[in-house]
Amino acid sequence: MQKSFDSTKVGWVQRSLHYGILPLLLYFVAFCLFTWPWITNFSTHFFCDGGDGLQNIWNLWWIDEAVTRLGIHPWFTPRLHHPFGISLLAHTLNAFNGFIYIPAIGVMTDVEAHNLVVTFSFVWGGWMAFLLCRRVGGTYWSSLIGGGIFTFSSYHFAHAVGHLQLVSLEWIPAFALAFLALLDKPSWRRALVAAGVLFLVILCDYYYFFYCVLLGGMLVLCKMRQERSWFLVLSPAYRMPLIVFTGAVIATSGILAGSLLLLSKRDPLHGSHSSTEFTLDVLALFFPTKFWRFSEYTQWLWGRWPQTGVEGVEFTVNLGLLGWGVVAWSLWHQWRSKARDQVLGTWLLVFGFFTVFCLGPQLKVWGQVLLPKYTPYWALERALPFLKMSGMPNRMVVMSGLALGVIVAIALPRLLKQWRLSPWFAVIFVAVTALEVFSAPLPQLQMRREPYADFLASQPDQLGVINLYHVSQVGMYQQRYFPQPLWGGYVSRITRSQADAEVDINESVVVRNDYQRLCEVYGFGYVIAPRDMRMERFGLNRVYEDGDIYVYKLGTPEKPCAAVIKTYQKGA
Repeated sequence: MQKSFDSTKVGWVQRSLHYGILPLLLYFVAFCLFTWPWITNFSTHFFCDGGDGLQNIWNLWWIDEAVTRLGIHPWFTPRLHHPFGISLLAHTLNAFNGFIYIPAIGVMTDVEAHNLVVTFSFVWGGWMAFLLCRRVGGTYWSSLIGGGIFTFSSYHFAHAVGHLQLVSLEWIPAFALAFLALLDKPSWRRALVAAGVLFLVILCDYYYFFYCVLLGGMLVLCKMRQERSWFLVLSPAYRMPLIVFTGAVIATSGILAGSLLLLSKRDPLHGSHSSTEFTLDVLALFFPTKFWRFSEYTQWLWGRWPQTGVEGVEFTVNLGLLGWGVVAWSLWHQWRSKARDQVLGTWLLVFGFFTVFCLGPQLKVWGQVLLPKYTPYWALERALPFLKMSGMPNRMVVMSGLALGVIVAIALPRLLKQWRLSPWFAVIFVAVTALEVFSAPLPQLQMRREPYADFLASQPDQLGVINLYHVSQVGMYQQRYFPQPLWGGYVSRITRSQADAEVDINESVVVRNDYQRLCEVYGFGYVIAPRDMRMERFGLNRVYEDGDIYVYKLGTPEKPCAAVIKTYQKGA
C-alpha cells in the first residue's frame, strides 16, 4: 500500500535545511577559512595563546571538576590562593562554556573539547545573528551577510587569542531575537525564554549582560515610540509578561549580578582596568589596526597609540569602510524618505548609541586627545559607578557589530535596487569586508603534562603547592593534574581583604624564604623550583627531580605541615 504524501513534514525538512543546516554549514566553512590552519590541528593544539588562553583552559577544567567530581558550585575554588581559596564571582569564569565542556570531555580530549567551545561560539553566533537579521526584514542572502559581519568581525578574531569569555558572544543576538519576539507578541512563555537567554549571556560574560540590558531598554523605548504610547508597558497585554520577564531575570541573572555587586561593595576589588587607558581612537572604528593580517599598511595609524593589550587586541574594533558606507546610505535614506522605516531606524539608533559609548571617557583622534572628559561614557561611568569594575568601554563595539549586521541585512538589498547595481556588488561587498577583518595569524598552543604533576598526584596528602618554576597561567594549567591546591593563581579580580590576608604568605615566599612558617602555619607541603634556585640552602628536602625541575617536601616529623585547609569566608 502506497504511503500518503505528508507536505507538512516535507515543509519542515526544507525549512530546517534552509534556515538551519545550510547557514550553519556556511559559517563553519567560513570559520575554517578565516582561522586556517586551526581546523587541521583541532586535536593537537589549543585554539588560544599561552596567557589568558591558559587561564580559560583552567576555567573549563575547574567547572567540570567542581560540578561532576566535587559536587559544589564553581564560583568559589579552594584549588587556588591556598589556604584561603578565592571567589570566582568577579573572575572571567564563562561558566556556560564549562557546561558545554562537561559532556564534551566525556567523548573528547581536553584539547578537542576546548576547541569545540571556540568553534561553537563562532558558528552559533553567526547563525543566531542570521536569524535575527531575517526576522527584522533582511532577505535570505543579506541576512547571511549580516550574520557573517557579526561573528566574523575584527573584534571577534582579535579576542580569539585567549579571551574565551568574549569569544562567546553567540547569545547576544539570541537575546535580541527573543526579546523582540516578546515585544511583538507578549506572553509569559516568551518572557521566560527571553529571561533564559539573558541568563546564558551572563554565564558567558558580565559585560555582555550589561550591554544586553541596555539593548533591551532601547528596544522597549523604540517600541513605545512606534506604538506612540509611552505607557505601553503598563497596558494589560504587556504588564504580566514583563513582570514575568523581570521576575525570571532577578531569579536567574540577578543572583549572579547581585552577588558580584554585593561582593564589590562589601570588599572592593583589585585588578580593574582604567577606562582612560582603553579609550579608543575614533579612526580605529574605520581602519584595520595592529591585529590585521596586513597591519604594516596601517602602522601610520596604530603606531601612534599606546601599546596596551595583547598585540593590540583591545584596539581592534574596525567595522569596515563599506559597512560604514551602508550606515551612511541608511541615514540618508531615512532622512529623505517620507515614510521612515522604524525597524531600520531602531537599529541605526542602537548602532549610534554603542558606537559613541565604546569610544570611552575621552575623545581621541589620530593619537591626540581632543576632549579629556565630558564624553557620553564619562557621564555614564559617573551615573553607574559599578562600571569602574570593568574599565573596558571599547568592548561595547560588539553591539555596534551586531547592529551593523542587522543594518546591512535590511539596507543592502534596498541600496542595490535603488541604485540599480548588479548583484555582483554584493559579492564585492563581502570580499572587501572579509579582507578588512582578515586577522593576523591566530595563536595555537601545544601543551604537555609535566611529570612533576604526576608525582604530586601520587602523594597521599593535599598540602599546598608553591610553584616557582611554572608561575601564573602555566602553573594553573599543570595544577589540573594534581589535587593539591596552589599558592596564588591568576584570576581577573581579587578582593582587597583577600590581598591583605595573603601579604604574609607572599612575603614569606618572595622576601623571607621562610618555608617552615609556610608549612606550619598555612599548610604548604611542596615547592616546585628550577634547579638553579638551589632551594636546599633554605633547608628544603628534595624528593623528586625531572631535568631542571626539582620538587621539595616541606615539614618534618617533628614539625609537620598544618593539615587543616583554611577557607577565607569573606572572599567566598
